[in-house]
Amino acid sequence: EEAFLAWLQECKDEGNCPEFCICLGDIAEHGLKKEFEDYNTFVKKVETLLGDGKVYSVLGNHDLFNNGWQHYHSMVFPYESFYTFKTQTFSWYCLDSASGSLGLNQYEKLEKLFAADPAPKIIMTHIPAYSNPFDSLGYFSSQNTYEADMLLTLYAKNNVKLVLNGHIHQPYTNDFNSFTKELEMIRYRD
Repeated sequence: EEAFLAWLQECKDEGNCPEFCICLGDIAEHGLKKEFEDYNTFVKKVETLLGDGKVYSVLGNHDLFNNGWQHYHSMVFPYESFYTFKTQTFSWYCLDSASGSLGLNQYEKLEKLFAADPAPKIIMTHIPAYSNPFDSLGYFSSQNTYEADMLLTLYAKNNVKLVLNGHIHQPYTNDFNSFTKELEMIRYRD
């Protein structure tokens, strides 16, 4: 926490502060109200450094423990688990994969939103739809391979450029169609 705040302060001092931050889930360990209160205390510190910027949050599987959805929904901005927002270059989509699946209703809603949105898209979700280097047991990605295939096909057909996931708690990348190079070129435009 302190290292991140120090880095953010340094960015602010240099005039290169991010416009917003994203937390990719597991805000709470056990879904307890006190854990969400502690998270909001941290968020206030971050947003003070961001100025007008916000912290966007993704619902994680740990956030659901002990009926934690009630706390998340009432305490964590933007108070929803499925939402979108736009920046100059991208449309950002936050999906609720905390239970390990999107479900048909969320998929159909996403499909309709994508059809009306030609902008390049960035997806934020907790549990990845696809496998990753740390997933030899299948725990860290979607258990519904049909849904994962449908979702990845939807991404491929609708200008999705980047998918950000939590759940694993370790950095890793899967580079589809060399987007990493594209991202370097647009990093400071958005």
